[in-house]
Amino acid sequence: MDHESSRLITLPYEFDTARITRMIVTGMIAFDLVVVIPGIAYSLLVTHDTAAVVLLFIIGCMTAFFGFIIANYLKGSSGTITARDVVLSPARVFGLKIPGPTGHFPIDRFRAVRVETSPGRSDPDAPTGPYDRIYLAGKDGTPDILIARTDRHDPIYGVAAGEELARLLNLPCEPKPVAY
Repeated sequence: MDHESSRLITLPYEFDTARITRMIVTGMIAFDLVVVIPGIAYSLLVTHDTAAVVLLFIIGCMTAFFGFIIANYLKGSSGTITARDVVLSPARVFGLKIPGPTGHFPIDRFRAVRVETSPGRSDPDAPTGPYDRIYLAGKDGTPDILIARTDRHDPIYGVAAGEELARLLNLPCEPKPVAY
């Protein structure tokens, strides 16, 4: 690892991996608030179109359902890592808590820094480049915490960042290839 990359990870390390989930859920809520609800009100009060009301209601329910699924699948968290502990804050959208770990965890509750590396998809219709996810891997009873998502266009990525964080926390670094 070069000298410049070792300066990019310092303690305390603040992270927010719930940002993407918040953005998606915010978009879905905004869609319901800006399009669906006014559309239902307009259809009820102005055009008296019952079919439009029913269809907009179904669209609103589907949007809410997919928002719920996405929020549960793309779990993330935000917090601060110090040499002694990890403090996780609950991620929220419009006051609603997004699923994900929260609380206070001493560093000795983690067994390693795990770096999951993916080569990306080779499908030209869904191109994604190589990326990495960095986790603090918990011991029994302690959750694995996603602390970073990186791609290879970042100045420092996956394994180098994971190794540096592992060194700072005095934990082993576990590179783990992930295939589609």
